[in-house]
Amino acid sequence: MDIRFANTGLVKEYEANAAGAYERWEPMEFDGYPAVVHDGELRDCHAVVGLSDTTTVHIWYRDQLVRPEVDTCGPVTRIAPAVLATIRATQ
Repeated sequence: MDIRFANTGLVKEYEANAAGAYERWEPMEFDGYPAVVHDGELRDCHAVVGLSDTTTVHIWYRDQLVRPEVDTCGPVTRIAPAVLATIRATQ
């Protein structure tokens, strides 16, 4: 798992999706924050949560064993709310 912050909004992710960058694309919401979940390279799943118009938190989960039967987006959707709770607790 990898968690990083970026000084970009969700617009960048929507533009990449419109350009065909992702096979899997799911707009979501985590604890009231807009988000998207999409596939990545090497059997990983990436959740991007919009904290504001100019700040996002990126959460990646990768199946290190590259097992085709593992849904890598399941764990990332469970991890995202915990990340947001931690962010709120430190503000």
